[in-house]
Order: sequence, then structure tokens, then C-alpha cells
Amino acid sequence: MLARLWGAFRGVRGNAHAGEETSRSIPSQIEISLEDLAKDVWLPLNLDFIQQTGTLVEEDDPGSNPIESVSDDTEVTTTPLAATSSPTLTPVVSPSSEGQASFPAGVVSAATPEPAPTSRAVPSGRSSALIRDFIMPYQPVIESQRALEPLLTVVKILEEYGDCPSIVTAGIERDEECTDLYSIRDTLAKVTLRDHTYRVTELALAYLKQTYRDGDLMIPKVLVAALGHDLGKIPRFRATAAHAMGDHPVVSAIKLQECFAGTPIPWFNEVLDAIKGHHRIGKDRLGIILRQADGQARVKEMILSTQDMQEKPLDSWCGGQELLTIVAPRINRSLKGNKWAAFSLKGVVYVTPDAVLEAAKELARQKKVVEMGLIRSTDREDTLRRLVKILGAADLLAMEIGEHFYGRPFDIFTKKAGLKQRGYFVPVKLEAFRIAESELESRKVAFMQLVTEFQLGRG
Repeated sequence: MLARLWGAFRGVRGNAHAGEETSRSIPSQIEISLEDLAKDVWLPLNLDFIQQTGTLVEEDDPGSNPIESVSDDTEVTTTPLAATSSPTLTPVVSPSSEGQASFPAGVVSAATPEPAPTSRAVPSGRSSALIRDFIMPYQPVIESQRALEPLLTVVKILEEYGDCPSIVTAGIERDEECTDLYSIRDTLAKVTLRDHTYRVTELALAYLKQTYRDGDLMIPKVLVAALGHDLGKIPRFRATAAHAMGDHPVVSAIKLQECFAGTPIPWFNEVLDAIKGHHRIGKDRLGIILRQADGQARVKEMILSTQDMQEKPLDSWCGGQELLTIVAPRINRSLKGNKWAAFSLKGVVYVTPDAVLEAAKELARQKKVVEMGLIRSTDREDTLRRLVKILGAADLLAMEIGEHFYGRPFDIFTKKAGLKQRGYFVPVKLEAFRIAESELESRKVAFMQLVTEFQLGRG
């Protein structure tokens, strides 16, 4: 079984390059001697797990070239160890990666011979933590759902092209994630796609186990979604005219379809839908897991990149009174086009949702906290509901706001024109700001001096 796994990863499925149709061939039963098992399978795996390049070199032959024996149709690039660049961020490595590796029970059925003391493995590339941590522990259930070989092709693509940035760097105005994470995209560009994919996969499996008491049968589906969700960020796959204009989730789905071509799997379309929508809020179970994992991975990457940032629950660092202290200087201050962030009238301050959100972002900067809900624009409404709930819990709201809302609609009336405009605001008690009403009134100019009433609207 292990020989089959190793052989599949090393090229039995053929090239997985851009624009090439992935050929699938099922290897016939393999017979292998103990000597070959030790030399070609066990020793490389034991010391470096998956090596796409490199070979066993005899100690007494220091001039040997590290050339791997591969099938004729497999393209291999040999990279010297000294040329391997270290990742920008602290690599994600599980505790089991230190020292020699331990295989899951049942993967190797025969006793494994000790390698000859005169041989050593010369790693000339990054070992595959993706294989070690996400494929081998779940190999039986993956195989039972016919997803093993296609999934190995996905991993092979990540190993070969995964050193690219984990965010699209060309045509960013057309990419959904680049718009969503505009404020931190330069930082995320320093994170490799391979490292990001590892984090997302690790977190997705954790969320699966937290959500379902017995979710083992969903593991292959979650692995395919997590490992394949960002394949469309690889520049090689975006170089063709057909893909250059596409959002990366769409390109990812296309590449994943190529990897799984000819392998009918009942849940595969669900995976494609989750990947296409993983930057949008949805109700699909797999999509929710993937989106949560992706967002949490970004939080961890921001913390690793900045060193002095930390992650905390929103209500543990964001106090209602602290939010209002930041909003206070903006009350009755005129912005461009007769716009304003907060307006006081008859004992109530009507705060725009954007002003609440900006106050929370400023507070997060002051306290050096990373909160994905304040970074990811598609989380805006959910984050506002959480912030308004904090204000309500502190008894700072001027009127009750429903659980699923973050404000109330109001019609604004003026002295001369009657109904002037309408908007959606968070009504806050004026006394919560601890500023004299007379001082706030003195700030009003132009249009603000004409407002006579805020009337609760409908819908």
C-alpha cells in the first residue's frame, strides 16, 4: 500500500501542468524486493517523506549526482539544497515532523529493514508535510471514496508551484479576495500558497471534528476542498487567456476538475461549489467550514508577519464605552457632500454603521489585535451585529435593536424641505458620550442646523 502511495505521488498520474489534461492510469500490482523497498521507498520517506528531487547517495561517492529515477513522462527539476529559500513566515510544522517520522498503523504491513549505514538521503527540496499530515493518516477512508490518486495530483501541484504568493498579485482588481482583504494584501503576498494551504487544511479538519461528533466520512471531502481551494492563484494557471480574467476560486475549481477527471465522486460538485463561494457568506456546511478555516489562517498569518499582534475574542478587548470615545470627536462634524458620521438630536446620537466599524478598527490598532471580521469586507454586517450587541449589553443604545439587525431605519426632516433624506443608523444615548449637549450643538453648521427630526422609518 505504501509503495502504491509513493509511486502515485512520484508521477504515475503523469504531468499536472497548466493546460495539460491529467492522464490517469491505475498501476498494476507491484512486486518489490526488501532491498528496493529500503532504498527507494522507506529510506527517502523516513528521512524526508516526499522528495520530488534528490536520491540516495553513497557516503563513499561524494561526487554522485542527485538524480531521481522517475518514469519517462514525468518532468523533474533538480534544485540543490543550498538554493532552497527559507519561507518568510515561520513554517507550519506539526510536532511529529521533528526527527524521524512515525507512520499510521496499518500503512506498512511488513517489518521494515534498517537502511544501510553507508547510505543517506540527500534532500533537495521541501519535504511534503501535506502528504505526511493530511493524506497518510486518512489513507483508508480516502481510498474507499476513490479520492486518493486525484488528491495526490493536487498535492503534487502544490509541491511544484506552491512557492508563489498566497494572494493574487496580477489583475488584483478582478479578484474577489484582493478586494475583500484590501488592507492586508501586501502582507499576505509574503505568505506562500503552500504554507497558506497547509494552515487552511489543518484548521478545516479541526472545524470538522468540532462540528461533527462522527465526521470521519467527510474527511476526504474536506481535504479536497481545503487542498484545492486556492490552486487558481498559481500564476502558471492564470497565464492563459481563458483564465486570466477569472476570479481565483473559479480557476481553482477548473484545475480541480482536471485533477479529478474520470473519477466519479458523489460529493465532488459540493466541493466545487464550496471552492467557488469560499469568499462569500453562505449556508452550505462545507462552504462554512472552508470559509472559517481560510479566515482563521489569515489571522494566524497576520500575527506571524507582524510579531506584535495578537488574536482575542471581540468582546474581550472591544468595550462599548471605548468605541464611543473614538466616535465622539466625529459627532456633528460635516464631511464631504453634506455627509456625517454621527449626528445628535434631542438626547440621541445617530451613528452611521460605518462610523461604528471604523471605531472598532481604530481600537483594534490601538490594542494590536487582529480581528478578521474587521478586515474581511464580506464580514461587515455580521461584525456590525456583534458590535451593536456589545453596545446593547452595556446599556448604551437609545432604543432596542433586534437580534438580527445592527441599526434602525430613520427618516430625516428639515425646517424648509420637509423630508430631506433617509438612512440607517445606530441610535445611542447622548449621555453615553459624556459630552455636554450644548457643546455638540455648537459644532453644527450648514445642513445640520436645519435638521428638526429623526423619525423611525419602516423597512
